[in-house]
Amino acid sequence: MSFIWNWWSGKKEDEKGETVEEEKKGGEEEEKEEEEKENEEKEKENEEKENEEKENNENEEKENNENEEKNENNKHNKIKSNLSGISEEEENQNISETKEEEEITKKSLKTSKVKLGKKGDGSTSIKKNLNDKLSQENRENDLKLDKSDPLHWKSVVYGPENSPYENGKFDILINFEEDKPNEKPVIKFLTKIYHYNVKQNDGVVLCPYIWNKHCSEEDNMKKIKLLMNTPDTRYPCSNFIKQEYYNDYQKYKNKALKFTEDYAMIK
Repeated sequence: MSFIWNWWSGKKEDEKGETVEEEKKGGEEEEKEEEEKENEEKEKENEEKENEEKENNENEEKENNENEEKNENNKHNKIKSNLSGISEEEENQNISETKEEEEITKKSLKTSKVKLGKKGDGSTSIKKNLNDKLSQENRENDLKLDKSDPLHWKSVVYGPENSPYENGKFDILINFEEDKPNEKPVIKFLTKIYHYNVKQNDGVVLCPYIWNKHCSEEDNMKKIKLLMNTPDTRYPCSNFIKQEYYNDYQKYKNKALKFTEDYAMIK
């Protein structure tokens, strides 16, 4: 009887031990599953963060590329920074004149011929003589005023050096109103010129400050010459030339040089 009891007790102990072992094993498996689940969630979270960071970097790179492209297209921003803008009425007027300005420009460029010598035909000496003649006339007549008509002054301005107007001779007319002789005059280029601030249809200079009654006549004439080399970007003569000046300055410069060669060179 004692033997049977011991056997039965031992069996119960073994069964209890197996149950405890199974429970322990089950608990370990649950902990492992939870740990794996946490790891998966962390990996997913890290992946989402990486994707978000990647997307942000791509957007930032795209924005930088757009800014670089914009800066490249606006290569004259250092000049444009001085642009204070023009009124809506002036802008509308410029836009309305665009088509006319384009037609005038195209016609002038199409019909004009460049008079350039070939190598070896003596063009170098001709150009030197021309420059000597221009230099002499420049010293004698540049910026001098003819005031024989008190309301319609005349002058000659020679193109400044290192500009598209160099070696050109430009006739200027300065018109005062008869009933307002002390008001700012209307300044016109009688010689055709391709310039940011000069209307091509009538040669009127659009800068209102260019003539100041408190300055000497000599200083006012010097300001006109300075304007030739440094346009005031606040007062474009047309929207067409404004866009060309900012977006393709070399094209603008070549046109200005072409007009000087065709209309302003000393014959």
